[in-house]
Amino acid sequence: MRRQIIIFTLIFAAALLQTAGALAQIEAEPSGFLSNVQVSSDELNIAANEKTRIEFRLTQSAKVTLVIYNAGHVPVRTLATDLPCAAGVNALEWNGRDDAGAPVPDEAYYFTISAVGSRQQVASFDPALTSGGERIKFGDDNLKFDAEAGGIVYELPYAARVQIRIGVTNGPLLKTLVQWAPRKKGRHCEPWDRKDASGSITLTELKNLRILGRAMALPEKSIIVKGGGAASASTEPVTQDTALRRTAVDASLAKRARPIEPAAWTPFGKNTDPVFSLSLKSDKNAVDTKSAPPSSEKGVAVRGETAFEIALDDAARMALMEQRFEIVFFVDYSLIGEVEQGYSPYTWVWDSTSVADGQHVITFNVSGMNDQIGAQSLIVDVQNGIAEK
Repeated sequence: MRRQIIIFTLIFAAALLQTAGALAQIEAEPSGFLSNVQVSSDELNIAANEKTRIEFRLTQSAKVTLVIYNAGHVPVRTLATDLPCAAGVNALEWNGRDDAGAPVPDEAYYFTISAVGSRQQVASFDPALTSGGERIKFGDDNLKFDAEAGGIVYELPYAARVQIRIGVTNGPLLKTLVQWAPRKKGRHCEPWDRKDASGSITLTELKNLRILGRAMALPEKSIIVKGGGAASASTEPVTQDTALRRTAVDASLAKRARPIEPAAWTPFGKNTDPVFSLSLKSDKNAVDTKSAPPSSEKGVAVRGETAFEIALDDAARMALMEQRFEIVFFVDYSLIGEVEQGYSPYTWVWDSTSVADGQHVITFNVSGMNDQIGAQSLIVDVQNGIAEK
């Protein structure tokens, strides 16, 4: 599946290059009289009534339009439209609210500036067409669990979108701690209780524990908003202007001098890890592993052939049923099998006589085409009267 994703990405990039010329109408050619674009703060807390000041310098008077976009390249706030501005330093403020006055969701936002001079010459600042998506590599000492800090610590050379996953070397993913969330430049500590996604396994006790970090740069001068609440899935139809902007931004990725993080090609909101339930089925009864008490101190008691049911939640089902997804099964962090064409709900039957009696860890990963991976684990107590295997 990963090979197919890479091939698809390369084909998609080539197609975007062919269309880049036709989309030039949304790229303004800088003429040199707009410069020194700055923001007073790269973070804005709406709950604290904070504002961010956006400054820019003009070498001549011009009419200025400034628009703020979300990560999906949808305009959320127009701060100015053909606003007359004098030569020199000019500034506008943003309070983290959209055109309707509502707080925008917690996310990263970028802005564009277009300035039209007295002779109709145009200068622009459009960071999404020249920056963002560049891969940031974490060094061996730059991503690790710090027990005293109570989380995973790392440092970013500049503002970026970050993913942190925790798993076992050559084994399953066990937890996604951060899924492409925006973070500002500098040192960070992501709180972690040391547990897996199911909350039943203390991962720091595992010998082959591996922490994987990926990051990609945000567009230049991005503003990270907090205090606005979580984003919800948009049901608004995509306008033609937004579709053109998205295509132009994707086309620009192929022109960058620095390597691009593959996740940058995935449309925003389409790389959310799937959430699913893992239930142990006994005869006609299914028991939710999160609410059921263990049948022994070692875990849920199982014997012989044991059936596990995996069921995607509504959001994951909507996202994954339109594409192919895999279900991968592990016992004690070793791969046992996989289903390349998954469906939900899915029942996996495991012969527990294949292992010795005692405590074992059952893990399922559900993987989508856009590098989405969900994880759930269950501790079981095998009771077949088999002392060794």
